[in-house]
Amino acid sequence: KDEEVLNGQDPTQFIVSYHDNLADAEAGMNGLVSSYTNTSNPQQIFVTITNNVTGCSISTQSFNIEVQEAAQANPNMDPIVYEICDDNMETDGDTTDDSA
Repeated sequence: KDEEVLNGQDPTQFIVSYHDNLADAEAGMNGLVSSYTNTSNPQQIFVTITNNVTGCSISTQSFNIEVQEAAQANPNMDPIVYEICDDNMETDGDTTDDSA
């Protein structure tokens, strides 16, 4: 989310950090590390943007993350069979169907 958070600002001039709570974000402490496991669903994540020249924090924002359960295949359904045909003479000069 760094690019989205910086909204066009030069990423070499700013440090973006992510935090579990507003107090940590405002203090610039206890930044989240990758790979992060959320503790609630959805969970609010706080972001701090710090100027790496002055050390001043210029913004604290937040967004929510939410984990969606993955879709699962239905083992009781028959598989869908696809057939690809090539009957375009312009492509290969063959007017018969070239089934795949």
